[in-house]
Amino acid sequence: MGLNVYSFLITPRILAVCLAIPFLVVFSDIAGIIGGLITGMTTLDLTMTGYFNEMQIALTFKHIFSGIFKSFFLGFIIAAVGCLRGLQVHGGAESVGRYTTAAVVTGILLTIIADAIFTLLYQTMGI
Repeated sequence: MGLNVYSFLITPRILAVCLAIPFLVVFSDIAGIIGGLITGMTTLDLTMTGYFNEMQIALTFKHIFSGIFKSFFLGFIIAAVGCLRGLQVHGGAESVGRYTTAAVVTGILLTIIADAIFTLLYQTMGI
């Protein structure tokens, strides 16, 4: 059709994932805090005030920011791998299945490696 594949297909998908993943991380953080509160109140007999006081001591802004910052880059990796493998598809449905599996495996592997690198960086920076 004469359209630029990179500006029409790849760039919007990568930007969308890079912007959506941090929101999912914030949503998951909130769900984890609420789940911890419910568990602490039902099994450990904690009060809501005690839970939030201890959470404020244990959780700092740099913990939240580091997770959101890391999620942006992991989203980029996931979207880039998905676009790369999607552009490699040729032929029929068999090729789609093969490259979908390759995209998932490559995405998981690169996510684990990037997460390990971020862990080492954050550990050396004291975060």
